[in-house]
Amino acid sequence: MTLVAPPQSSKLPWLGRQLGANAVVGVRYDATELMQGLSEALCDGTAAVVQAG
Repeated sequence: MTLVAPPQSSKLPWLGRQLGANAVVGVRYDATELMQGLSEALCDGTAAVVQAG
């Protein structure tokens, strides 16, 4: 398996904290086989601030 592009997932927690978020809601995940041996995976969610009670 060859990684075509570097994963962006390592940037997501940092970006969420920069925005003041402490949770992620509405997470969606989708994986598609583009052709034999080539797949793409997409994941997104909404950064949110959760407050106690």
